[in-house]
Amino acid sequence: MYAGKQTAYEEDTNIPFIIRGPGIAKGKKSNAVATHTHFPATVLSLAKLPIPDSLDAHSIPVLENKSVYGKDQPTEAFSVEFWSQAFMENSTARFDANTYKSVRLIGQGYNLLYTVWCTGEKEYYDLVEDPFQTKNIYKSTKPAFLNRLDALLNVLRTCKGPTCRDPWAVIHPTQKPVGNGNGHGHGKDKSVRSLKDALNKKFDKFYAELPKFHFKECLHYYNPTNEETAPRHTEL
Repeated sequence: MYAGKQTAYEEDTNIPFIIRGPGIAKGKKSNAVATHTHFPATVLSLAKLPIPDSLDAHSIPVLENKSVYGKDQPTEAFSVEFWSQAFMENSTARFDANTYKSVRLIGQGYNLLYTVWCTGEKEYYDLVEDPFQTKNIYKSTKPAFLNRLDALLNVLRTCKGPTCRDPWAVIHPTQKPVGNGNGHGHGKDKSVRSLKDALNKKFDKFYAELPKFHFKECLHYYNPTNEETAPRHTEL
């Protein structure tokens, strides 16, 4: 199988997930943000087994009386990626320079897709206003907003465990000393839990100074050093 999706567009990535079983809400549709990384935690949760902290995602809220949005929403952002050539179905045609990284953000009032291609091209779509992603509004979007998306992409591109589940905690670690009082500690600035929180104007300068994600070149294989714009996993 090829690594990832050949495109990050909704038609390629939005796949229905159907589940049934004891305690699962009957006939209920959910708009919860979820990817295949949510499946292990979901199965463990249904089996009432401990969920390891090393998993990249929370369980999907499929049980009865589980809220989707609100303060307990498990996921707001996730990444979509592909490296290698693209190919056409039922054809031998191949297309170079199809390596990309994307971040999807979905919450109350927003549904966004931001993509960085290995060619240096960038795409940004607001799926609330443009559900079929026909109007790339990257060039008309304020840099201060795009800086937030670049910061998220820098975290999600190499995230593991808690970093994937809460990327904002990586971008906004606790500034007050905790534990023995040395350093920043391992907590997070709880004032930033979502994109809406991060859009506070007081963070504009902070985000403007963070590294911007880019590929060094177009490769047909995954090489972490080809997209190394900041220290990995722990901090920006």
